This record gives sequence, C-alpha cells and structure tokens, in this order.
Amino acid sequence: AFQSILFYFYYAYIETMNDEMKLCGIDRFLKVFVYRVEEGENLYRIAEKFHTTRQILISVNGLTEEPEKGRLIIVERAEGERYVVKPGDTFFELAGRDGEKAFALMNKNKTDELYAGQTIYI
Repeated sequence: AFQSILFYFYYAYIETMNDEMKLCGIDRFLKVFVYRVEEGENLYRIAEKFHTTRQILISVNGLTEEPEKGRLIIVERAEGERYVVKPGDTFFELAGRDGEKAFALMNKNKTDELYAGQTIYI
C-alpha cells in the first residue's frame, strides 16, 4: 500500500501549459534528487535537462569522467538565470564588483574559474 501511495504522489503533479494538462514527475519540483543516467546521455545533456551545470554535477558527484548508462547521480538544480560566459567575464564583474556576491556566485556554480561559452547561473 505504501508503494502505491508513493507512486500516486510521484505522478500526481500536474503541469499546465497552453491550456494543456499533463502529468509530470515530482523531480520537476525538487532542488536536489537522484537521477539514473540514460543511454546516450552526457553531463551537458543532463545539465540542460535539469536546469543545472556540468560543473555542479561533477562537484556534487565527485566525477572524473562521464557517468555510464544506469549510474545513479545526484542532480542539484541551480537557482537563478542561465548565463553563457563571454570572453573577459569575471565573477567579480558579473556580481557588480561586489566581492561577497562574487563569492556567492562561485559557490552557487561550484567553480572559481570562468571560460567563454561556459554556462553558469546568476
């Protein structure tokens, strides 16, 4: 009975888009959850799928290589707006020259390095 309740709870969330209703999993609403890697997926695809970054996935899971199909990984969603780093960007500049905010951005994105083309959340 408990499993039935969990199954119902997991799929009971309904998302409304353009006057269409569809069922969606609870993982859509959680900040941190466990995800099983599917065939053909890599960290970039998983990051895009779940509003996070490759670096956050690497950091949270202690990864040194791409995870194989079937591996369980922790996904931590990033809060904020997605931003693609431009040449010359620094955390200090992106944080409005505020050192405390720059440190918070580094912490949020689990990196202290930026490179052009990298995706971060601000």
